[in-house]
Amino acid sequence: MSKQIAPGIHPFWFWNTPLNPEIIQQQIAEMAAAGVRGVFIHPRQGMEVPYLSPHYFELIKSAIDACVQHSMQPHLYDEFPYPAGIAGGLVTMGRPEFQATALQHVHAKVTGPQIKQQFQEGAVLDRRLVPLQQGGPQWDQAIDVTNAIGVTYTNQTHFNGGLSAYTEQRYFAHDPVPCLEIHVEAGEYILSAAIQVHVQWHKYWNHYVDVCNPAAMKTFMAYTQERYQEALGKSYMQHVVGWFVDEIHPSWSRCIPEQYQEHFGYDMKSAYLALQNTAHPDHHREQERLQELQYNLFCDSFEKPVSDWCHDNDVLYVVEKPQLRIEQLSYADVPGCDAAHVRAGQRHDLLRAGLRYNARATGSAAQIYEKHAALCEGFHSLGWSATLEDVRYLSDHLVLHGIDRITPHAFFASSHGLRKHDAPPSFFKDQSYWPLFKEIPERLERIHALTGPLRHAVDALIIDPGYNRGDQDGLAYEDFLHEITASGCEYLIVDQNYIIEQDVTKGVLTVNQQSVRNIITYNKHINEALSEVLQHFVTCGGQVHHACIPEVDNICVTAAEQEQAEFIHQARFQTEHGFVLMA
Repeated sequence: MSKQIAPGIHPFWFWNTPLNPEIIQQQIAEMAAAGVRGVFIHPRQGMEVPYLSPHYFELIKSAIDACVQHSMQPHLYDEFPYPAGIAGGLVTMGRPEFQATALQHVHAKVTGPQIKQQFQEGAVLDRRLVPLQQGGPQWDQAIDVTNAIGVTYTNQTHFNGGLSAYTEQRYFAHDPVPCLEIHVEAGEYILSAAIQVHVQWHKYWNHYVDVCNPAAMKTFMAYTQERYQEALGKSYMQHVVGWFVDEIHPSWSRCIPEQYQEHFGYDMKSAYLALQNTAHPDHHREQERLQELQYNLFCDSFEKPVSDWCHDNDVLYVVEKPQLRIEQLSYADVPGCDAAHVRAGQRHDLLRAGLRYNARATGSAAQIYEKHAALCEGFHSLGWSATLEDVRYLSDHLVLHGIDRITPHAFFASSHGLRKHDAPPSFFKDQSYWPLFKEIPERLERIHALTGPLRHAVDALIIDPGYNRGDQDGLAYEDFLHEITASGCEYLIVDQNYIIEQDVTKGVLTVNQQSVRNIITYNKHINEALSEVLQHFVTCGGQVHHACIPEVDNICVTAAEQEQAEFIHQARFQTEHGFVLMA
């Protein structure tokens, strides 16, 4: 693709107030004068003009014209307001079959012989009683009690409004829920249930969309990508550089039980018990399979079609969303993360366990999948007291992790009234430091001129362990990433499939023309395919380290400095002239 996102600042521009071409022209001119290189046009609450209406597209054209006039890059945002997939609510209007569902797990200790329990409203996919003995749960003796499920009403009503002049009052019951009532042998049991429930509240729409349903996502694209393409035509689309996709991610789907049978050769009913109980011997296997299936369904329904549409229309596919695995970022032209939300003076938040929040993982994806850039949606909700020093502090750290395209969250078209409370601050003209803001994009451009694309020197590869942000294991993993960063050992975070697909017969991996002998694992649970490759890598002379930092020859940090990990900020980048150390 011929287009590239320029190094520097490309903010979300919140269209959160009624606009006209004159206001749009004025605000674009102010941003251009401050060194802003591009802007993501972000429909937001308060806009008032109907989303996707002819009036809306006329305003989009005005913004594109203004960007071209001022040599800025116009980018489009695919929702109103976010996350992607529902087109401001249009996709599920009148289409309940497209609404999102979730898999609700129930795990409770009960005592026989008489057991009665109500559950959340939803479709019962599986329900079992597992006998508890001194040795713990007897998984192989689980009793399927799904057929013992009935229904009961949770509320009763008395109201005036009878059937005739003789009967003026009525007694009703409502709000049905599944209810288990069964007689079993005396003893203790674990009641384990899987219930498919409707998502009742999600952001702005009270419900959400089934993102793994191909028909739902095809409808979404018809409302968004195809409408933009038709309304703007080639004359305007040729100027659009990026298409931003925000927050959408694989989740539970009505499609999954049927697809489980097709992919793995057995009824998913036999997997629910293991999925719901971490102590079950098959838990990790079934969890891995479910995630694999969700990943594949989501890629087929969303990632591939959207990526293909972007490429067919010469628009960069820019993403910032939860990823099940780093490999998912290979679909993007510009992989992104959601980080840099901590004020200066505190430990930065760029190395979180979750992939979406990990700047080094995002920079690594750009490097190993040979993308021209990585991006960070940053500075979200720092509050109106945030300063330009906070922006510089976080921007510098992002650069050291391989990111020099930054999307501030956000520039508000208006901060009037309640608008000021939409994830402040606005880094636009409302701020007293606005006349100095241009120092940030100019600094980023100077750095880019020195280093070119931010490609780390590579001493080691860390296999992403797949932890979630906030888990105990995830927090320990974050500490480890801070330690290895402070050590001076340069590393990339990679997908396990990246390792499995490499030739390890020489005990060396080649990454961006660099020889790498060190692989670091952190997850205790390594699947069989990866385990075999790692063993072969060691046999051939490579080194595999579990949760420890390898000794390398290029360390530029002293032992005393390593003890002050929070204050060590440096990176070695590979350039066409060799390596450059930035601190």
